[in-house]
Amino acid sequence: MQSWTIKVIVVRVDIPYQVSHQSKKVQKIIFADEKGTCIFGILYDRAVDDLAGFFFKNKAYTIPKGRIQKVNTRYDYVHPTVELWLDNRASISEVDGGIEINMDYNFKSFEEITKEVEEQIGKPLL
Repeated sequence: MQSWTIKVIVVRVDIPYQVSHQSKKVQKIIFADEKGTCIFGILYDRAVDDLAGFFFKNKAYTIPKGRIQKVNTRYDYVHPTVELWLDNRASISEVDGGIEINMDYNFKSFEEITKEVEEQIGKPLL
């Protein structure tokens, strides 16, 4: 079995919710590494309570254990193929000083998007 550790910063912490067809809790956290690659961290069942209040937005952590799992393609995810499942066995530590992220943004103005759509449909939107 291969050992690994990732260093991430928290981008978003979602509110825990109950899975409707089970009596289990789930909480999703978006992590980003130093290259800007984002992945969902999934806390499931007891881990939601065990790690309650541990993760904070813009704080950095090292995660030496976790289960990498394929995403369910019926849902939207921040990483196209995998997600990170964390349980109470994960030895997560907060990192002093955080990490620097190099993220590329591809934002477009509303005018640019409108022009592209109008060109695709061949007529003005308004």
